[in-house]
Amino acid sequence: MKKTNLVLFAVICALVITTVTSNVFAVTYVSNPYGYNCAIVDVDTSTYLTGFYFSYTQSAVNSWNACGLTSRSISTSTSSPNKIIQSSESASWFGLHEPIDYNTANAQTRTYFTSRFRIILNTRTLSNSLIQRTACHELGHALGLGHNDNETDPGRTIMRSSGLAEETPQTYDKNAVNYLWPNW
Repeated sequence: MKKTNLVLFAVICALVITTVTSNVFAVTYVSNPYGYNCAIVDVDTSTYLTGFYFSYTQSAVNSWNACGLTSRSISTSTSSPNKIIQSSESASWFGLHEPIDYNTANAQTRTYFTSRFRIILNTRTLSNSLIQRTACHELGHALGLGHNDNETDPGRTIMRSSGLAEETPQTYDKNAVNYLWPNW
């Protein structure tokens, strides 16, 4: 009887821990507003970027592709409607992910991320040392991640809105994208 109760207690604890951990992770960090699986985020990194902006942004793309995402990748193509541009803006922000179109009516069998976006890298505020971090952070938004400024969350993340100097996606970011976009 004691052994049965102990086993039952262990099973219930494991289920509660799994449920609480999964729900907290999903609610506090990621969102899938599009409601479908997509394999590729396609973006134009070469038409509107020059010099350091191009090379550091390409490094940001490569770091997302190398971090261990299970079924996501970022592809670069000059024909992509999604653009990363460098521009001198009067605002004080470093980078901006700007959704352009939420219409998914013309989706092609769920292969490409159909929501259009533009990422602006602010040349007035960015130093060379911040370009890759900012591009990587903004690409995280393109993958569906939000800001994570909750200091109680475990680990380091590229998705904090300020304060950390991460230049590449961290384990927490990779896990968030993999949770958000399961390998169906």
